[in-house]
Amino acid sequence: MKPVFRIPPPAEELKSVLGYRHETGEFHWIKPTNRRIAAGAVAGALTDNGYLAITINGKKHLAHRLAWFVFYGTIPPEYIDHVNRIKTDNRISNLRLATMAQNAENREARSDNKSGFKGVSWCKNKKMWSAQIQRNGKNIHREFFTSKEDAAASYLKASAVIHGKFSLANSGTMPQKQTMNSSHSSVQA
Repeated sequence: MKPVFRIPPPAEELKSVLGYRHETGEFHWIKPTNRRIAAGAVAGALTDNGYLAITINGKKHLAHRLAWFVFYGTIPPEYIDHVNRIKTDNRISNLRLATMAQNAENREARSDNKSGFKGVSWCKNKKMWSAQIQRNGKNIHREFFTSKEDAAASYLKASAVIHGKFSLANSGTMPQKQTMNSSHSSVQA
């Protein structure tokens, strides 16, 4: 399901109430829209999913989308990806346009992941760890290993090629152990 992105207030109105420091990613109030907020105060509050949101005229706006709008003067068409995956780091140098798939490629392993590595799972049939990348429901990379660390290294290596600049491998999060073990088998996808 595609999320609904709120259209920000007109640029002139936005710039009259909020200041944006693109070097730090912080917004501050120039003319607060609420009596409880002082001029000059840092704007924004954490949402339930860890992003910063700023309420303007009773409507919440995601800070990273406002940052893009203020800096570039255009409403982001779809997703804004945080390059370093820190949802509160809204420096313009840390934001980039992305598709839904690219945004997902730059995520770490889900919290319910049992291996601790993105793209790595236990294959009961083979009794081995699987490194797997899917696109449009089809495996485009799948290899099996005796250790989950070797599977993780395989995933990151393939991800660097397949996902390019959106790959976790290209963001400095490679696992410590990167040796390729001869006890792996490859499956053509």
